[in-house]
Amino acid sequence: MDVELVELGERETEFVVRGVTPAFANGIRRAIVGDVPTLSVDTVDFYENTSVMFDEVLALRIGLVPLTTDLDTYELPDEDADEDERDPSTEVSLTLDVEAEDEERTVYSSDLESEDPAVEPADENVPLIKLKPGQAVVAECIARLGRGRDHAKHQGGVSVGYKHLHRLTEDGEARDAVRGVVETPDGELVDVTDERGIGEYDEYGVEEVDDAFVFHVESDGSMEASELVLRATETLSQRADELGDKVST
Repeated sequence: MDVELVELGERETEFVVRGVTPAFANGIRRAIVGDVPTLSVDTVDFYENTSVMFDEVLALRIGLVPLTTDLDTYELPDEDADEDERDPSTEVSLTLDVEAEDEERTVYSSDLESEDPAVEPADENVPLIKLKPGQAVVAECIARLGRGRDHAKHQGGVSVGYKHLHRLTEDGEARDAVRGVVETPDGELVDVTDERGIGEYDEYGVEEVDDAFVFHVESDGSMEASELVLRATETLSQRADELGDKVST
C-alpha cells in the first residue's frame, strides 16, 4: 500500500491510497466515520431554564456541539459501570450560565465553559437559543467519549468520501466531465476541480485506476483531519489483531 498526500489542512485533508481493494478503501471510510472516539455532551442537568425551549430540545442542541478531543487524556467509559462509579478520566464538565437582562441575547457554543481548557467547543459561533429579556439558562453538562457508530454526535468525520483515481492518457476519448484529483501521464497528481474541467489536459483520454483511490476527509473540529485518519487506521489494525487472535485460538 502506498499513500500520497495531496492537501493537508487543519479541518480537511486529501490523499491518494494505492494498492488496495474497494473493500479496504470502504473499511478506511467506515473507520473514520464510526470508530474514532470523540467527546460530546452526554448528560445535561438544568438548574434554571426560563426560555421558551424545552430542556430536552436544548440538551439535544448542546449535545450536537463538537468538542475538541484529546484521546491521550480521556478514555472510553465502562458501559457496565454505574453512574456514581464512573472514572473521572472518562468525562469532563462544562457549565452554561447565561441571562438576558435588558435586551435579547443569543446563546452560542462559546458560552459553554469547560473545566478543562483543552476541551472546548470546536466552533465558537454555533447558536443554541435566543433569550428574551429576563430569561436565563443555567446548566451543567457532562461530556464523555463515544464512537460514531453508536451516535452521530460522535462522528468526527463530517464529510468522508473516496473515489477511484483517474489517469489521463495520451490516447483514448477525452472526457472533460472529470473533476477532482487526477494523475497525469507523467505520474503527477493534479486537481482539476474547476469550471474549466480538465483544462490544459482536454485532449487527453481518461482511464480508471483499479487499485487507487482518492480520499477527501473533513473533520468537525474535534481533532485535526490528519489525526482522525491516523486514529482510524489504528482501529483497523487493532481489529485485525483481534481477529487473528480469535482465529488462532
